[in-house]
Amino acid sequence: MRRISVFFLLLAVLVIVPVTTSTKEITWSAPSYNGMTMPNAVCRHETIFCAFVAIERYDVRIAYGWPSGVKDLGGAHVQAQAKVNGEWLWLKMRGQECEFGNQDFFDPPLGTGEPFLVTDYFTLDYFVEGMYYWAEEDRLEWEIQKLKEELQQEKGK
Repeated sequence: MRRISVFFLLLAVLVIVPVTTSTKEITWSAPSYNGMTMPNAVCRHETIFCAFVAIERYDVRIAYGWPSGVKDLGGAHVQAQAKVNGEWLWLKMRGQECEFGNQDFFDPPLGTGEPFLVTDYFTLDYFVEGMYYWAEEDRLEWEIQKLKEELQQEKGK
């Protein structure tokens, strides 16, 4: 009798639950929603992701610098490194995975086609904290811009 009860319970979990559970929330994905869009993932996002993956096994650090020495606002670059067997290896995003790879290069107009010039190294916690404050500041600027656009639209009516 107990086997039959377990069988029906298992059957209910395997058949009824998937039928009654909405998978829309699980598989839903879109670059925008109600006119709002996500920002593009760039080097700082990939660096944080790779560093968090690698730190589970290795020491990590964040290399900071400029594309072939070109210093301008917004032109800085970061890339994570992991220390494996005493050697610092570069980390790269490949699709949705992080792998060991080469140091990033930049082609003109950002650089000279050579590896970016590393000027500093940061710990992961220092970098994440700095990016958090930078992101909050960037978000405030974005919200101010959206308010300005709304005001311009209201004036145009």
